[in-house]
Amino acid sequence: MKRSLTIGVLVGVLASSASLTAAISIAHAAPASSPELMPFTGSLRISRTWGDPSGGYHPYPAIDIAMSVGTPIYAAGAGVIVFVRNDSRSCDPSMHATIPGSDQSGITWCIDNGFGNAGVWTEIRHPDGTFSLYGHLSALAAGAILGASVSAGQQVGWSGNTGITTGPHLHYEERNAAGVAIDPGKWVTCQGGSRTDYIDVQHLVGRTVRNDDYACIGSSTKPPPIPKPGTNALASMAPARLLETRPELSTSDTLFNNLGIRPASSVTYLQVAGRAGVPADATAAVLNITVTNPQSDGFITVYPCGSPLPNASNLNYTTNQTTPNAVIAKIGDNGQVCIYTLATTHLITDINGYFPIGSSYISMAPARLLETRPELSTSDTLFNNLGIRPASSVTYLQVAGRAGVPADATAAVLNITVTNPQSDGFITVYPCGSPLPNASNLNYTTNQTTPNAVIAKIGDNGQVCIYTLATTHLITDINGYFPS
Repeated sequence: MKRSLTIGVLVGVLASSASLTAAISIAHAAPASSPELMPFTGSLRISRTWGDPSGGYHPYPAIDIAMSVGTPIYAAGAGVIVFVRNDSRSCDPSMHATIPGSDQSGITWCIDNGFGNAGVWTEIRHPDGTFSLYGHLSALAAGAILGASVSAGQQVGWSGNTGITTGPHLHYEERNAAGVAIDPGKWVTCQGGSRTDYIDVQHLVGRTVRNDDYACIGSSTKPPPIPKPGTNALASMAPARLLETRPELSTSDTLFNNLGIRPASSVTYLQVAGRAGVPADATAAVLNITVTNPQSDGFITVYPCGSPLPNASNLNYTTNQTTPNAVIAKIGDNGQVCIYTLATTHLITDINGYFPIGSSYISMAPARLLETRPELSTSDTLFNNLGIRPASSVTYLQVAGRAGVPADATAAVLNITVTNPQSDGFITVYPCGSPLPNASNLNYTTNQTTPNAVIAKIGDNGQVCIYTLATTHLITDINGYFPS
């Protein structure tokens, strides 16, 4: 991956020293024993190495690791967070480098115009007195607050492109207790020379062009203890607003604001990946979607952009009623989730978590598995037109082996809707073969259409049982599953 030099330098904000200067001192002793892990996983290209003599800092007191926005960043060691900053703006100094052959003028322009050098960043003090610093993040993880204790390998944020930077990367530093920079590149290997020989491609005038023989890679055989592929790994997060169509209200990053009321039969293409700390390769998002001020009765369908609109619904609403529902949505083309609305309405969307690539959760375009109403169909024409379900009845719904769900799937992510109930009641969803539990998944009132998301364990013969207290029609769609 070719890129221009990332100018990501922390200025005047270190808790362990008063400031950085162009003549910053660097200790050439062995790295401290704490921190002990790399702050990322896998093998990523180093876009600027520790000790690099180029640029305004001689030598460079950190390493820059090129990575996509939204890559999880982990604490390199246990400790206490002693500094946090949440400045999500960015400034590219190359756009303001008025002096040929110099980038310092561009950096000065950014600083003079109020841009924080490292954008969103945090600093951790470790038990042995050393410090680690993580700069240019897109967001801090939930719990990554001033004074919080963190364990080695705990996620502290997501990589980004904030602050003074010419491209997405992580700026990572380590300092000893005296505030002197120490070599953090314990995991860096280079081909054709030492790391201090390596200089990246420059798009500014008058700079040395790097030789591909000096390619440097950061990798480790001792990664942080994050969920491995095949685990049921949900990355939960503090809620963040991603979509707000109403006027004079804002999302968490000021994108997808004030879009205006959504027209009937319209589709809203909502960017999810790369926002609010969601990595670019996330496979599914845990959303809470709210309809407010609908002009008539209708429903919404949430599905992966790039797929056809499915015969399914996630939320039913009535005129002027505000209605929310949780949705675990597969992320589609370009990191987007599509939201179809039958009637004209405002839409609000918040995110509560995501499934990263490698998770065992399999997200899918919604598919209808149960339709008790007449003259309507499921995705495979099974479990159609069963008729209104009697009071105190149990419907045995086949899930495994349908709509792409394997026979040995252990759990299903369902959206269950009650419509036209004859009296107040509730439904309980449970694995067939188990006794009816003292629990409920959805409560309803007479003649009200009510949906809810359910993560249901699959029971005997690949079936999920649905108990209803009152007589009602039932609709069930599947959005994903957990394999054996």
